[in-house]
Amino acid sequence: NIPVYIEEKVEDMLENDEVDIDEAKRILLSMLSVDELELYEMKYVQRLSLKEIAKTLDIAPTAVAMRTSRLRSKVKELIIPALEEIRKGGS
Repeated sequence: NIPVYIEEKVEDMLENDEVDIDEAKRILLSMLSVDELELYEMKYVQRLSLKEIAKTLDIAPTAVAMRTSRLRSKVKELIIPALEEIRKGGS
């Protein structure tokens, strides 16, 4: 779960049209490593199961679950800085 203060800040920025969601996604994804991007693509774009990802990466499903958990945590940490960068006009 996303901490309430992060969720509220993100909602405020989006509601006030302070940021463009596509730009936010682009910046956020640019902050991830190649391995994290690969996992993101398989899990959230291709919507593969943990078992399918595990087979593709030749690792245990529990390892995929841990990597997914770490990826979510990293995204939570990066989302506000990414949105702030957009609001300031940087990229």
